[in-house]
Amino acid sequence: MSGGAQERFAGHSESGLAAFAVVLAMHRIAVDPDQLRHDLGHERPVTSADLLRLAKRLDGVRARAVSTNFTKLKRLPMPVVASGPSGWFVIGRVGDDELLIQQPGHGVERLDRAALAERWSGEVVLGIVDKG
Repeated sequence: MSGGAQERFAGHSESGLAAFAVVLAMHRIAVDPDQLRHDLGHERPVTSADLLRLAKRLDGVRARAVSTNFTKLKRLPMPVVASGPSGWFVIGRVGDDELLIQQPGHGVERLDRAALAERWSGEVVLGIVDKG
């Protein structure tokens, strides 16, 4: 994503598309957040249901939305797209008491449990990519 596109998709209403694109890129699947927005057919903030609908349209990609907590989060396959009051972000790695996240348009951050609790609703979208 270009610098201007990163700034645009860093906003709350577009952060879900950007975070979803980042997770797919980690699996070597290139998608354009602008095209994802077009495919959705609306300009409202992205929901987990929207991300699941988009995943169904991509070959080899399945997704599932789950509500979880920090302890169970450690057992999920990473990376995941997570939602919170400030928008969507990527959780890339979870340790015993801290994790690495990236909010669209920002660098990677290390958070402890308390900081995560302020940013995260408990909802994640798991992106499952078939390697076939």
